[in-house]
Amino acid sequence: MLFTCPICDADDFKDLDYLRQDKTGFVICRSCGFQTYHPDHRKYKTEESMLDFYRHEYRRHPNAENLVTSNRKLGYLLTFLSDVLQKDTPEFKKEWKFLDIGSATGYFLAHLKAFGCDIENLYGSEYTTTFRNFSKNFYGLKHIYEDIPKDKQFNFILLNHVLEHMSEPDKKLEFYKSILSDNGF
Repeated sequence: MLFTCPICDADDFKDLDYLRQDKTGFVICRSCGFQTYHPDHRKYKTEESMLDFYRHEYRRHPNAENLVTSNRKLGYLLTFLSDVLQKDTPEFKKEWKFLDIGSATGYFLAHLKAFGCDIENLYGSEYTTTFRNFSKNFYGLKHIYEDIPKDKQFNFILLNHVLEHMSEPDKKLEFYKSILSDNGF
């Protein structure tokens, strides 16, 4: 099967399974560096089997290493998004709807909550059940789901280290675009 990179349309991939104990069909595009699962070689052949892996096996539960990594990633995000997140206006804090896809422990949304953003407008999507529960119980986040709400428009959608875990990232990006408001980020 001809498989092209959803980022740059190249068809030259290097197998990365030699780096892993569990062979999953993980590859990297030699042209742009995008990492994904090759459809002919991926261990999880159906979307449901892949979701089940992420629900129960990918990460067992939040631990100290996850929390340290979350703090490091939050620092990167706040630096990268400083222009957008510097808005200290009532509209930004009370009306903007945020969606964090692959929200992990909820650290980014928890930061927005602490910054004063309305908790009712903070949404997360996370497959790992224990991480969703942590987001709700530790940070008090209300809207952390496995599936993304399809009936909402968001002013801000974050995908951080997520695309490489999707079987059809180009199709997912089209969907995310459809739920992003016209002037969204």
